[in-house]
Amino acid sequence: MFTEINFLKHSLRIIFCVFFLLINLISVCAFNKVDSIKKEIKIASPQKKIYLSIDLFNEYLAQQRLDDAFILINKLIASTKNNDSLNLYTQVKKARLLFLQANFTEGKKFLEKLFLNKHINSFQGIKADALGSLGMHIGRLGDFKQAIVLHNEAIKIYQEQNNLKGLSRSLNHIAGIYYDQSDFNEAIVYFKKALAISVQSGDLFFKGNMLNNIGSAYENMRDYKMALNYYQESLVLNLSLNNKKDLLYNYSNLSSINQSLNNLEKAIAFSDKAMDLLKESKDTYTRAAMLQDRGALLIKLKDYKAAIECLNEAIALAKKTNSPLILHRCYNIIGSAYEKIGDYKNSTFYYKAYLETRDSIISESALKNVTKENLTYVFNSEKFKDSLINIQKQKGLEQEALKQKESKIRQQIVSTISICFLCIAFVLLFIIRRQYKKSKEVNALVSLQNTTIQEQKDLVEEKNKEIVDSINYAMRIQNAILPSHNLLKSYFNDYFLIYKPKDIVAGDFYWAEQKNNITYLAVADCTGHGVPGAIVSVICSNALQRALFDFNLILPNEILDKTRELVTETFDKSHEIINDGMDISLMSIEQNENGTIVNWSGANTPLWYFSNGVFNVIKATKQTIGNTESPKPYINNELILKKGDTLFLFTDGYYDQFGGEHNTFKGKKFKSKNLKNLLVSINTTSLSEQKKTLEKMHKEWKGSLEQVDDITIFALRV
Repeated sequence: MFTEINFLKHSLRIIFCVFFLLINLISVCAFNKVDSIKKEIKIASPQKKIYLSIDLFNEYLAQQRLDDAFILINKLIASTKNNDSLNLYTQVKKARLLFLQANFTEGKKFLEKLFLNKHINSFQGIKADALGSLGMHIGRLGDFKQAIVLHNEAIKIYQEQNNLKGLSRSLNHIAGIYYDQSDFNEAIVYFKKALAISVQSGDLFFKGNMLNNIGSAYENMRDYKMALNYYQESLVLNLSLNNKKDLLYNYSNLSSINQSLNNLEKAIAFSDKAMDLLKESKDTYTRAAMLQDRGALLIKLKDYKAAIECLNEAIALAKKTNSPLILHRCYNIIGSAYEKIGDYKNSTFYYKAYLETRDSIISESALKNVTKENLTYVFNSEKFKDSLINIQKQKGLEQEALKQKESKIRQQIVSTISICFLCIAFVLLFIIRRQYKKSKEVNALVSLQNTTIQEQKDLVEEKNKEIVDSINYAMRIQNAILPSHNLLKSYFNDYFLIYKPKDIVAGDFYWAEQKNNITYLAVADCTGHGVPGAIVSVICSNALQRALFDFNLILPNEILDKTRELVTETFDKSHEIINDGMDISLMSIEQNENGTIVNWSGANTPLWYFSNGVFNVIKATKQTIGNTESPKPYINNELILKKGDTLFLFTDGYYDQFGGEHNTFKGKKFKSKNLKNLLVSINTTSLSEQKKTLEKMHKEWKGSLEQVDDITIFALRV
């Protein structure tokens, strides 16, 4: 019995992993952002097509689809030649692509030609981006002094325009120049200034990059404790963002520092992770840098042959980029490898090459002083101090931007957790079905094999415990999908929530998001309850997320129309007809000078609200979110509310509860009419008191009877 239980546990783990991988693959294919943008481009107006194509270009860069990006950006440049600002903007984008392709010489020539355009001085923001990009290309080609001059010019414009993103990136590049000159103290100063701005502006991706850079500088100063702290903080952040590009550098740096600490097993493990990610990278410069680090590790492991092969590949890639810095480092490392195996001819050759390239990358001693003088104004000037004060004054705007980023991250997390939840649900259904068959077999054998009864009972109890444990774990995952109390507090000043699942997991769910200063709130009741209801709730919640963020819909009725379409598409993939779906009450809330503007739409669920103390009802569209014959559009309703007005979103679980005075199995439903009367009677009390009254009434009405359905009530006071 012990062996069988262990086998079951191991089987469950394997099944979980397989389901997760399969469904994740399906999800990636189904929700490809590139395909979504392409569909929008087909039906968009000519002007909107340009902006959508720019979004598509950025998505290509994020997915390392550099060849596709190159074709698209050339088309964009050609199609915008009659619009000076857009044409210049797309050309700067192409320069960025050339940098990612490590075409530094071509990028330099391209940007120098761009500066001959007479219109560029009319668009200072674009000019600053072009100056910074040219500084990046020239810096990679080893002309640090000219790169500094260009970054300084860009910084002046970024300050004038209070462009925090541009300012932080220019500071990062200047810090990198100090770093390449081995002035790590000064590099840390500028990396930290760039980090501070990224934190204030809520740029999480750039923050992860800066933390990694600071750690690398500390490692070169042999302050391994500080370096590890920064590396680990960067790694955690980049993992949460799934930022593969910076994770590559995280793992490489963690390998390097473990080499320095003689933790060679950890060094190899981290290096292997970096090399796995490197397979996805098409950045020639990054590949050369990573192979250089790998070669250094192989020398430490005394695998000199493999090290030389690795370094020769790095040298070949570095020569393609015309970047002397990596060549300089590779020549030094490969020279030491040849020296270790007694090949002094090659060792001397590469050490000589190392000395020759050193002269081309180490700027004259005056460069550092010039750099410091040129940058002194950046952090001493009153203008920069004023810009930091302005940052604090604009804290509300920045928090909104941060919420937007967090919302996108949360959207990714919701999708991932949804996948996990579906996996668990499928496995649970598999276990329950097999358990049912086992139970039948046990019952058939009871009369013939009395000696095995206790053993079979123990097995059943063990399996039932695993089922309950798995459902409890599913509950924790479902709770993670729901908006947290802290998030709801950040969206709403005065509200209450009653959420009582009938079983461990629920078919009811509530949903809240913010986008473009508009807050969205929904309460939904999916078909069924328990595990089946929860599975439907995950599908419906994910469809809401996609309607809002992937399809950029604004009005609640448009969101519901698209959600119904997405849910139907999901169910139509089955060979069976699935009529499951959800009833939902969805609203958007926006503040303006006239008061609070509420747009609302409902599917089989009305909206109740009090305005000036008067109870009002808006009826819902009589159509569920799911498969429907002859579907019709959902109706939008607009309200202008005043301070003190109260809105109620709910499912039918509260008023469908059986109970009453006698509290017997012949009890009656509470009914919606009684709920209305109860809300009218307590309308003048605080929302916290109303919640207590509703919970007390439900408890008294239900008595000893079982709860019949999931219960959700969300009240919001304007």
